[in-house]
Amino acid sequence: MTKLKLFRALLLLSIIIASCTYMGKQKLDDAIEIEYKQVNVEARKVEVGDKITIHMIHTIGDSIAKNTYLSRPIEIVVTAPEFVGDLMRAFSHLHKGDSVFIQLDKQQYFKNSGIDEPAFLNHISTLDYSIKVLDITPAKELHEASKKEHQSMIKQEVMYIKNHIDTLDIKYYSTRSLLFYHIIKSNKKGKRIQNGDTVTAHCKGSLLNGAIFDNTFDQNTPYQFIVGESQLIFGLQEAMNLMKEGEQLRFFIPSYLAYGSTKIEMGDLTIPANSPLEYEIEILNVSKR
Repeated sequence: MTKLKLFRALLLLSIIIASCTYMGKQKLDDAIEIEYKQVNVEARKVEVGDKITIHMIHTIGDSIAKNTYLSRPIEIVVTAPEFVGDLMRAFSHLHKGDSVFIQLDKQQYFKNSGIDEPAFLNHISTLDYSIKVLDITPAKELHEASKKEHQSMIKQEVMYIKNHIDTLDIKYYSTRSLLFYHIIKSNKKGKRIQNGDTVTAHCKGSLLNGAIFDNTFDQNTPYQFIVGESQLIFGLQEAMNLMKEGEQLRFFIPSYLAYGSTKIEMGDLTIPANSPLEYEIEILNVSKR
């Protein structure tokens, strides 16, 4: 008996000895077979959206590809399965404390997932996983934790924007969404912008550190777009609805009204994730639909 086979046998034996209930094998779909070694039916069952903490031994043929018992457990947020053979389908059949052995039909897995099969897997027919569920964090708890983290981030970012504006020593206003703006030039008699209007405008966009990523003032090449039909970030869409023809305003846009957690390449400049932005906008013309 090889060392790997002996290791598997000892592992499965220890699991069976410690098991609460042995449920045998079950085929979940055309590509997944799961063998329940230890089942805690009284414990919480995994649901889509939960985060599970697991130990896993992933074997390919006679080789161990991954063994978290030698390092630390891994955490996975369970999503709805997207194809036949998706391991997420197996996760949603587990409880906290369960130990299982899962086999994926290799051919079905790569066929259904759309992933190209590596050449080194040609000699095997299954992908094997021994999994122990250590803990489950319910989706609701994850959502609440994420919500608190998001609120904390907003609070810190708003403070950062306010401190930045204070250094400019300018009068500013804010909307309910915490879009901040300073009026450079007003025009009470100008046409107020509405969705569907065609707007011609100059725009200068920058990070709060002063790095400029867009400036039509210098190029004298104003933008023309239809409000409500163009791919504007939320902050700029709201900015348009605040402005009139002939006005010039300076906006300070929190990242959640801009590009959020996405990093954006803008010409020669990279806008990092979670970056508040500063825009100076002058409305040259408003054409009503």
